[in-house]
Amino acid sequence: MIRRCCRRALLVALVAAACGVRGAWAQSRLVWDSVHSAALEHNRLGDNATRRLLVYLPPSYARSPGRRYPVLYFLHGFTSDPVEWVDGSYAGLNLQSAMDSLLAHDSMPEFIVVMPDANNRLGGGFYTNSPVTGGWADFVTRDLVDYVDRRYRTLADRAHRALAGHSMGGFGALVLGFANPERFGLLYSMSPCCMDFVGLFGPTSPLWVAAARASTWPVEGAPAGTALVVALAAALSPAPARARGYGTLPFEPDGEGRLQAQPDVIARWRRGMPVGLAHRL
Repeated sequence: MIRRCCRRALLVALVAAACGVRGAWAQSRLVWDSVHSAALEHNRLGDNATRRLLVYLPPSYARSPGRRYPVLYFLHGFTSDPVEWVDGSYAGLNLQSAMDSLLAHDSMPEFIVVMPDANNRLGGGFYTNSPVTGGWADFVTRDLVDYVDRRYRTLADRAHRALAGHSMGGFGALVLGFANPERFGLLYSMSPCCMDFVGLFGPTSPLWVAAARASTWPVEGAPAGTALVVALAAALSPAPARARGYGTLPFEPDGEGRLQAQPDVIARWRRGMPVGLAHRL
């Protein structure tokens, strides 16, 4: 069921929001909740292991206490926040208004949407387990899903559980879904970032030099994009025992400032990126 409804719903919801569609149903609810994650305890950044959740409950949820619902887990991007799914930050999207409008016009079945707060001191953990940033993969696939299935009336199986996201969240939807096919029956990735060593992450990018100079973060005056490289290193190649504690880099400057490829680190990053995980499937 969720394969049929969620793929169409995600596409149509974005179109509806962009076109300014606003439905007459005002019976849905947005609920702030929180979940404590054992996977995020003792992370080296000092981020709170109790994470906020923004939950969309469809119109019939309150009046149909015997009914259970499919669930969409919606992952935000780098330096973002779950409230940005409803305040217009994502291409004008107000998820509640778009969902209510589609339901009012009988364009899709009802389902729950769970939007977790995955921001951290570095701007995001890329939904990946790391001894530096914490167990962000286990947070979503274990702690969050188990909590939602206990707390809300869900259809608690992979056929009724979807995972989607934008940018860093699109990266997360792919890597978590590829690694946990028994948990999620549908993946939907919007503009996923950080898929390979191109663009900002190309072998000659000045961001590698800027990131190599950062023993701590943030660093005042660092070029735009350096934070993304630092956060990825903390997620994909963490090195908590080194002086530059956040991680090693795939391209490191030599004594004269020339970038040198680090094959072991490049391979490590690729194993954690969606393309590498897809090949292992």
